[in-house]
Amino acid sequence: MITDLYGLIRQSLNKGNQVMRASGLKLVAGLVVVSGALVSFSARAVLVTDTYSFTASNFGEFGTGTIPVATVAGSFTLTFDPAVTGSSLVTVNTLNIAYTTPVTYNYGGMGSMTIGNNPSGGGYSLVYGKNDFEFSLSNTDTSAPTFNSFLFASTNDPNAIFHTTTGSVIATAGAPGSGNPVPEPLSIGLLAAGLLGLGVVRRRA
Repeated sequence: MITDLYGLIRQSLNKGNQVMRASGLKLVAGLVVVSGALVSFSARAVLVTDTYSFTASNFGEFGTGTIPVATVAGSFTLTFDPAVTGSSLVTVNTLNIAYTTPVTYNYGGMGSMTIGNNPSGGGYSLVYGKNDFEFSLSNTDTSAPTFNSFLFASTNDPNAIFHTTTGSVIATAGAPGSGNPVPEPLSIGLLAAGLLGLGVVRRRA
């Protein structure tokens, strides 16, 4: 009888240990799932693709020269992360003046952006007698960006740089900030860890 009682006690203890181990595994797996989901949410990058179409007119001159076109018109498509500043290449869809390549944009944050060529020191510098341009706009983090200025030089006139603050710009591919979140590699790894944790729970259940 004592032996049977001892056996029952051992059985109960073994079952208790098994339950505790299973509960511990479920807890750890659950924590992995939750932490993976949270970090994945916080680490994702929001990449925005927009097309900016603009016109610029009423040009003045730095120097002496003849304005080659009365109204400059163009369209640029670019992809950027509103949370990250810096420069990158931009796609020129249309531009009715000659221009030097590469064309890049510099996103300064707070909705401030400059598009042009011949980058220098994080900004842009125009060169007399070269097909350079600089297009400055702001409020690019809204659906109604603001035209600030447009400047350009031309090989047709080595003595002038043309400039204006008169113009208009629209974002034709959706409001910046409304792009689809793109998971970063770290987020993908954490999400995989979370799914693995779920698999462990199911196998142990």
